[in-house]
Amino acid sequence: MNTLLAMLLLGAGLDDPDPRARVMAYREVAESPATAEAVNQVAQSLSAESNPEVRAAGQDALARMDLSVDELASLLQDSPEPIARAWAAHALGRHGPVGVDALLTAMQDPSPAVRGEVYDALARSGDPRALQPLRRAAVKDPSVLLRERAGNAALAVLTGPDVQVSAELARLSHPDAGERIAACQRLGRAGDWRAMEPLVQASSSGDPLVREAAILALGQLGDHRAVPELTRLASQSSGRLRYAAIAALANLGDESAVPTLSILLGDADPATRQLSVRALAWTDPPQVVTLLLPLLQDEQEEVRLEVVLALGRVSDPARVQGLQAALKDPSPFARAEAARLLGSLASESAGEALIPLLRDGDPLVRLSAASTLGTLGYRAAAQEMRAAADRAEDPMEKAQLDQIAAALGG
Repeated sequence: MNTLLAMLLLGAGLDDPDPRARVMAYREVAESPATAEAVNQVAQSLSAESNPEVRAAGQDALARMDLSVDELASLLQDSPEPIARAWAAHALGRHGPVGVDALLTAMQDPSPAVRGEVYDALARSGDPRALQPLRRAAVKDPSVLLRERAGNAALAVLTGPDVQVSAELARLSHPDAGERIAACQRLGRAGDWRAMEPLVQASSSGDPLVREAAILALGQLGDHRAVPELTRLASQSSGRLRYAAIAALANLGDESAVPTLSILLGDADPATRQLSVRALAWTDPPQVVTLLLPLLQDEQEEVRLEVVLALGRVSDPARVQGLQAALKDPSPFARAEAARLLGSLASESAGEALIPLLRDGDPLVRLSAASTLGTLGYRAAAQEMRAAADRAEDPMEKAQLDQIAAALGG
């Protein structure tokens, strides 16, 4: 799909009044190559989004984007969207000293949310150049809360990573649950193996919100010794704790979790099935499509949509057959996404299956099918493409179909 069409489709999806369409648009962003334009578009949409599920999908999409240090620095300096600048600051913090110059410049950002992320990122960088600027911010930042945050960041730079981890481990015993949650989150980002056992203990009992934070931190930590505990929690817990355990297993991508995730595909709770599909896609075990295909008949549209996205991600060759089957899904979002993914997989065998979608009742499906047929160079579709262009009532759709038809020789 060309960049212009991709951005048009993304914009249409993020503006759709149906929350499911907006979630799907964010999921497409998460699975597509990251661009600064997409980050800005997602950030602009999130600034006006009130639906919690949709916001979660948008934040997840941002979390999966991977831009270069130069691209992040440019976003941090030039983006008109505070959410995009804050995300860029957070991402730069993972790159260590190489992103520090851009972060130091952004300490004057007018948005408190951006400055807070900048201070945290400088703390993670450990670069001594940040020490004096952070000390000044601890005195001069207009926000009392941010002055404290800058002071803590300066202390983190001064004391170094070993002391930071020890301090966060100590905070796991803090009487305030909010402090324990924050400690779990920081330990997860730190990636220090010493945090594994304390986080396992924190995940096993006590305040449910602290347990949830500890479970998610175990997924971020990257220590595969946590997998047995996470599979136990996924099997024996319910609600948010179960969802957190499945999300953590998805982050770890350990094939030893596949039997547990396979069982959860048959759970009565739709959210559990949906998250288990996602986790299997990120784990990508051999012959995973065999596990996923039955859920293309799931009664819940969200689960079927997740299967379509999973089929686009996994490496199992049978994914093409699964996506072709999804072209007949009752949901236009599933049909459109399956058509788009077949193009990204360069599946020439899909051409014949895509031609009927040029007569689909949904414009997003028609455009996705047309774009994929164009990407594949499927000349056998030229006549149908020309007919579809003649039928199109929307000028933008007609122009796109005309362009693709001409490229195919129609």
